[in-house]
Formats: sequence, structure tokens, C-alpha cells
Amino acid sequence: MTLPPSPRASLFPRRRALVALLLATVAGAAHAQTPPTPWQARFYDPQPLIDDLVMPMPCGGAMVFRRIEVPTEAQLKVRKFVMGGDDPRFGTTEARREEFVEGSFTDRADPKRRYYYLAKYELSQLQLDAIAGKCAEPARAAMKPATAQTWFDAVQVAQRYTEWLLANAADKLPREDNSAGFLRLPTEAEWEYAARGGTVVAQGEFEARTFPMVDGMEKYVWFAGPSSSNDEVQLIGALKANPLGLHDMLGNVDEIVLEPFRVHGGRAQGQAGGYVIKGGNHRTPRADIRSSYRYEVPPFDDKGPRRLPTVGFRLALVAAVIPSQKRLDDLRKTADDKPASPPAPAVPAIPPASPAAVPKPPVATPAPPPPVASPPTPPVATPAPPAAPAGSGTSSQPATTMAQPTTPPAAPVPPPTARPNESATSPTPRVAPPPAVAPAPVAPPPVRQPPVVVPPPPRNTDPPMRRTPEPR
Repeated sequence: MTLPPSPRASLFPRRRALVALLLATVAGAAHAQTPPTPWQARFYDPQPLIDDLVMPMPCGGAMVFRRIEVPTEAQLKVRKFVMGGDDPRFGTTEARREEFVEGSFTDRADPKRRYYYLAKYELSQLQLDAIAGKCAEPARAAMKPATAQTWFDAVQVAQRYTEWLLANAADKLPREDNSAGFLRLPTEAEWEYAARGGTVVAQGEFEARTFPMVDGMEKYVWFAGPSSSNDEVQLIGALKANPLGLHDMLGNVDEIVLEPFRVHGGRAQGQAGGYVIKGGNHRTPRADIRSSYRYEVPPFDDKGPRRLPTVGFRLALVAAVIPSQKRLDDLRKTADDKPASPPAPAVPAIPPASPAAVPKPPVATPAPPPPVASPPTPPVATPAPPAAPAGSGTSSQPATTMAQPTTPPAAPVPPPTARPNESATSPTPRVAPPPAVAPAPVAPPPVRQPPVVVPPPPRNTDPPMRRTPEPR
């Protein structure tokens, strides 16, 4: 006969299971409280500088930033600089233009000195995995830039990293007016200002095609060809830095910036498109390496998000424009204190020109014509009284008509030459009028001769003759 198991004996397996579960929970909690092993500096800062800003990351990692000074002439003033290039091949997208840049943080010792932070290196694959929570053992191969990234990926990385810092290392973040800074992509102006060398280079060097490379481009830039990258992505920080201590600003991988792409053909166009990439990459020819390099990348294609093996990014550490009410009041005060622009000088009205005031060309006065000799007056013949015909009781005398001297017809006088339009609305200077034409000489009026008086015929005083009757 088999006896049933004792109730007390059945409790032992349960107790053993509970104890094992409790021990596992305690061990897990202890492991979770153990901080990860910090990375060696060579995995996140191959070429350290004494003034680097090192920010912690998940998984014991770190990210290094450089301080980019933006001095101004007065507090709360922005700095203007010229960006773009003069290469005619890229004039439509990279035309020279004026841009503005300003720091996010104020130097406590000198309020006129403001600055922002820019990552010293491009984001590596090791750092990208740490932000995503994938804590792997640091390796040299993971020190290459993270590629095939999109603008949306970069924005998400900046958000996650900022949230982690606020939760785990808020005291490490720089502050402006007691407001903590945050991570984002750099603007195109911030990126190019830093790539050219900022204020540590001369103005001519700043506006040159690239920053000064005294040891040759091969020592500073990964570009296409066997003499440089051999068309492959290279480790971060392997070459020399630019004058501000930033590595791989030109070459290796293209870097995404914050703004959308616009055409700058002398002025910004209204349409905004995809995102902008800067700097060139390991496949860019040496002749095309330049600080003004910029291209548009459409964020999507027919397959979805567009991911290119040459595109990465680096982050900027900045602050809000108006982090406090004090900052807003200072901005208002600066705007109120700004001197008003002097009024434009009044343009005097041009009075209408009167005909007498308009200078006229001299008119040649014709020489007086030579005197015209009057034709000789023909002698007036006084006819003798004719004899009376026989058989006539009366005498009939015809009137003698004298011919008047013939005066040559006067030459026609040409009409006066019309002058050009000289109204008050005529533009100044006026078109010179044609040369004056001397009028044709006018013949003097004919000399009028006194009328010739013809005396009447003498009266016949002879007595009338008697008419003799004709014989029948």
C-alpha cells in the first residue's frame, strides 16, 4: 500500500525555486547597478587636446566637442560672413552669399564672446550603437564613421542622446541663463564657419577654397584615389585637424546639416527640398574638395528612405535662442537702442525748363544782300497829234499805253526749320539740334515808277466844214 506524500515534503521544491529566483533577481540588480567599463580614450578621441569638452555616453562611451568662438563687436550682436564659392561649375548651388552666425553660450569673463560646440569627429559606428543601447566591446573597426544615415536618423540620435544626458549627466551640460544645452545637427552656416577656420585664420584664408593645409591635402583630407582613401571609408581622427581642431571636416563622409536644400544663385530661392550634405567624401576627386561643397539628397526614393554609403553626420551642442525672460528683455533693449537709419536725402525737384531758359544754338545772321540795281526807266514818248483825215469833222486819237517796267519775281522764302522738342519734360541732357540753315536772300521790293500822264489831244478849232451835197 502506497502512502500519500507528506504535505510538508511537497513544500521543499517550491521553496528551492523561490530561493533560486530571488538570488537571480539580486544578482541581476547588482549587475545593473555596476557601471559599464569606460572606453579607452583612443576609441573616442584619437588626438586629444587640453581644451576638449568630453561628454559621457551610454555604455561607458564618450563624445568630444570643440568650442567654436563667434566674437562680436557688441553683446547680442550677430556675426556676418561670406560663405559659398566662386567655382563657375557650381555657381547655381554654391554662389557666394552673406550669412549670419552666432554663438549659443556666453563667456562669463567677456559677455561679447559667444560660442557653440561642434563634435570633434564624425559620429562613429561605436557611438551610434551606444546611443541605441547596444553596449559592445570597443573595437578599432567600429571607429569608422556611421554611414547610410538619413536626416531623420540624425535627428533621432540627437534626441536620444540629449534625453540620456538630462537623465544621467545633466550637470555636465553647458548652460545659458540656467537653461541646459541640447544636441542637434549644425546649421549650414555653423558647419561652414567652423570648416573654414572661424576666427583663428586670416580673412583671406577664411574665404579661400579650403582651410590652410601647410603639409599638403593628403595629411588633412580623405579623398578619392590610391594616394588617399583608396575609395574606402577611413577611421575617424586618423589625419590632421583643421585650425579649430576639427577632424575630417572635408572628405571621408558627407555630413548632414539641419536645413533643407535651397538654390543659392545669388539669392535664396523659395522652394525647399531635400536635406543638405557638406564636405565631400572618400570618393570625391581631389580637385573637387572645397569648403563650399554642398549637395541635395532626396530623403526618399521608390524603395523608401534613401540611404547612401557615403553619408554620415556630426552633432552640435547648442542652447535656445531665448532661454529666459532676461534674454528676451536684453534683445528688446538692443532693438530699442538701435539708432534709426538716417532719412534718405531729399532729391530736389527739377523745375520745368522754360523755352527762354533752354540754351539754343546760335543762328547765323545772313549777310545783307548786295544792292539790286533798278532797271532803267524807258523814255516816255509823247506822240505828236495826228493830222485829221480829210472829210472828217472830228479827229479820233487813240490812247497811248506805256509798258510798265517788269519786276523779277521774288525768290520763295523757305519755312523756318522746326526746332527739336524742348518741352519741360524732356530728359536732360537734350539732343543737340541740327545746325541752323541761313535763310535765302530776299529780293528788295520793286521800285514803283510814277504814272505817265499822257496829255490830251489838242482841240480842233477849225470851223466845221459844210457838207456839199452829192450830185444826183
